[in-house]
Amino acid sequence: CSTFPYNERMGDYLRSTGRETIASRADDFAENLRADDGAEYDEIIEINLDELIPHVNGPFTPDLASPIDQLGKNAKENGWPL
Repeated sequence: CSTFPYNERMGDYLRSTGRETIASRADDFAENLRADDGAEYDEIIEINLDELIPHVNGPFTPDLASPIDQLGKNAKENGWPL
């Protein structure tokens, strides 16, 4: 399980995507939307964001993920809308 503490930027995102009610509720409970003090984890996984390759999902189902640098080629090969 991972914990990403709720913060103002998350609230901004929720509001910008039409989820004002959820953002408002999260704002009310923000102090509880974080790791417990002194929490210990079985394993800590560190991710180097510089090594990640962006992907785009779809077009027809979320399990069709294409690395961004192959999206055009995959679209042409599969007749996906461009």
